[in-house]
Amino acid sequence: YLPPPLVENWKDLDAIQSDQNGNKRLEEGPPIKRYSKEVSYILNVLQQFILNKATDNDLFILIGDHQPAGMEYMLHGKTDTYATPIHVISKDKEWIRLFTEHGFVPGILPQFKPHSLLKHEGIYSLLMHIWGQKDSLNVVPTYLPDGIK
Repeated sequence: YLPPPLVENWKDLDAIQSDQNGNKRLEEGPPIKRYSKEVSYILNVLQQFILNKATDNDLFILIGDHQPAGMEYMLHGKTDTYATPIHVISKDKEWIRLFTEHGFVPGILPQFKPHSLLKHEGIYSLLMHIWGQKDSLNVVPTYLPDGIK
């Protein structure tokens, strides 16, 4: 199904007036085109939210459920095809600097250097470690790349 239109107030989605189909969602076009429209819609909603609501100190972490369709050829032989994209967004350059120090890079493709990919089990400790560095805590939690064993 096609995504609904972007609206200023999410409460307006139950009575869509600007869409010629009303609240009906038609399957239109090939699956990859519908998928592309859905991804574009989600990114636009997130962009609208971040631009309208974010403060200078906010940190947004966007985690996908798998590598985006169509990127398998870029990943072939470099990692498994179930890699999960993680994007970090902030107006605060210190957040970005700290994540960059831990291997994050601008854009959609990771570095693919040995040991540069973040394991799911290490995400929580990395976030706590970076947060501790940013807030200058007396005790900065240890980053555990393999999680707690």
